[in-house]
Amino acid sequence: MAKSESRLKNSIRNSAFGLFAEVTTLILGFFVRSVFVQTLAEDYLGVNGLFTNILQVLSFAELGIGNAIVFSLYKPIREKDGERIRQYVAFYKTAYRIIGTVVAVLGLLLVPFLDFIIVDKPNIPDNLIVIYLLYLANTVFSYFCVWKRTFMTANQERYIGTVVEQIFTIIQVIVQIVLLYTTHNFILYLATMIVSNQVRNVIIARICSKRYPVVDEKPQNDLTKEEKKSIFENVKALFVYKLSGVVLGSTDNILIQAIINFRSVSLYSNYSMIITNFRLLANQLLNGITASVGDLNASEDNKAKEEVFYRLLFVSFWLYGFLCVGFTSTVEHLISAWLGYRFILPIGVVTAIAFSFYVEGMQFAGFTYRTTMGLFRESVAAPVASAIINVVLSIILGYKMGMSGIFIATGISRLVTTTWVDGYLVFKKRLNKSPVKFYATYIVYFLFAAGAAFLLRALLPLFEFEGWGGFIKAAVITTLVYNGLFAVVFGSTTKVFHDVIKMFLKRGKKV
Repeated sequence: MAKSESRLKNSIRNSAFGLFAEVTTLILGFFVRSVFVQTLAEDYLGVNGLFTNILQVLSFAELGIGNAIVFSLYKPIREKDGERIRQYVAFYKTAYRIIGTVVAVLGLLLVPFLDFIIVDKPNIPDNLIVIYLLYLANTVFSYFCVWKRTFMTANQERYIGTVVEQIFTIIQVIVQIVLLYTTHNFILYLATMIVSNQVRNVIIARICSKRYPVVDEKPQNDLTKEEKKSIFENVKALFVYKLSGVVLGSTDNILIQAIINFRSVSLYSNYSMIITNFRLLANQLLNGITASVGDLNASEDNKAKEEVFYRLLFVSFWLYGFLCVGFTSTVEHLISAWLGYRFILPIGVVTAIAFSFYVEGMQFAGFTYRTTMGLFRESVAAPVASAIINVVLSIILGYKMGMSGIFIATGISRLVTTTWVDGYLVFKKRLNKSPVKFYATYIVYFLFAAGAAFLLRALLPLFEFEGWGGFIKAAVITTLVYNGLFAVVFGSTTKVFHDVIKMFLKRGKKV
């Protein structure tokens, strides 16, 4: 089979399984959240969101080494170099064990300071320290198995882990719903999540060992000092990007409860769940081709790389533009039908959340190419600047504008730093071309998405929306208007639209 066909086959398989899994998870997540709201105090939503954010902040100890693993393994996997694979896998296995230990220690050291972090105390009967330790345990245990799943990702077989994960998600949701209805116990709810996650990780690790015995074999020799030095250089750069990502994506709940109040964290947690599922859905669709892009960048010429980049950017725009416009247009109808009017946030906050999510999503093409091309160290200043701008601007705009200011700050900090730097590095350092076309394309895409959002916000009030029927009606109108407008504007003006449609049709036949 030709390399391009192999890449296509693996991309289709990874994306198809990922799409099915995330749609199923999204539906199950709504069921669990509904039962959660019905059976537990509202402040538990805030506790869930806050501790999840705190543990995401601690995960900066991972240093971004996962990307370094995948990048380093592309070549030996492609060349079927068993000894090199054994050397890298042994190195990363040790690294992840150290990381898991570090996260555990940092997490335990944070316990005495929880009273200072949680300014506005939630009104719940359970001990906050016990809840926090359960979240910590769930995070720490995962580090001791995750390296095998990373190997399967580098080998373009991400779908295997996705299937196992989906089976356990279904079982977990069923058990959690039963426990919530029968016991109303949040601790048992968390314990179920921990057991499910860890059994799932063990099974995925065993599948990897069975399919690839090489991952458990000891290498004849360790990596050389020069090779380790190269990895550590990449990891140092990735650490900065990782830390920036943590500050950008995992501090919102902490800032909201510190600047505004804990109830706002609880209200936002429902919107955050929707955005998180959107993110996972998009990532499953797009990440399925990441390893294929890495293989492409290791073998093809610059013209092919550039064409694929703009197709990837266009697909990212189509997907994230639709998700964000749909979010601003329909989420209030969804929340009112699902949980009730008292859980609805103002449209200004909703728009700010969508803006931040859009900017994050539109980094996918630049980020994927930068990492699969090995551009780890070229500009560590960008994520540092992004993190600093985000914290400062979030505090300023948070006090001036409330919740919407915090999300606007996050979007702006990404937009003025890593978004344009990634594009610059990819085009100037690897494709040997000016990035001006990329910047112009990005602006055109943003203006279209913003215009579509404003059009739908003006159009939808002309209709009546009540209950689940109203939400479905709003979703259908949004889908037809957005994609119809999209096809008219880009179908008549761009070649990439027709290239992407042909690609989808080709993949559809194979699926």
